[in-house]
Amino acid sequence: MLKSKAAFEQLEFLGYETADSKEWYKKKAFRDQTARRQYFDVERNRRQRGDLYITTILDEEMKPNDPRLR
Repeated sequence: MLKSKAAFEQLEFLGYETADSKEWYKKKAFRDQTARRQYFDVERNRRQRGDLYITTILDEEMKPNDPRLR
């Protein structure tokens, strides 16, 4: 992300390389799958018993006076 017009103006196009779509897509799909797996592993390990998540609140249709909500 570029935060200023000055940073954007410093960019310089140096060229490009062609890539075979079959090779590129396999690598892209592998990176995506690996990143998603790592993210969910971290999220799963971060959760603790008794924690509340928005999905639980929605699924159980909790009301504002529910004692589990602080």
